[in-house]
Amino acid sequence: MIRATISGRTSESLTRRIQTRLNYALGQFGGWIQGVQVRLWDANGPRRGSNDQHCRMTIHLRGPMHVTIEEAGDDPYQVVSRAAERAKQVVGRRVSRKRQQRPDRRHLPLFSLPKLI
Repeated sequence: MIRATISGRTSESLTRRIQTRLNYALGQFGGWIQGVQVRLWDANGPRRGSNDQHCRMTIHLRGPMHVTIEEAGDDPYQVVSRAAERAKQVVGRRVSRKRQQRPDRRHLPLFSLPKLI
């Protein structure tokens, strides 16, 4: 389960949706993720304009890496879903690059024997 800190004005159902979407999108990278911060806000206030629901997700990965995703739209549920899907893609690329950089330790010798000849 992905550990998330959620801030902003949310309902109980939106909080559940955020946690569900994060677990679904990022669960496969659980070993790489230290935590996720989700911030939701309404840029124009409660009654003004469209495309004003904002979501910022900051995913803290192992080591000094982090990924920040921002989305905006009319519906906070759709905004959260799009942000989680983008986070899955970006985190997947970062983890893939990190895996390629690490040497495969299973094939490294534990010690070397001296040559007898």
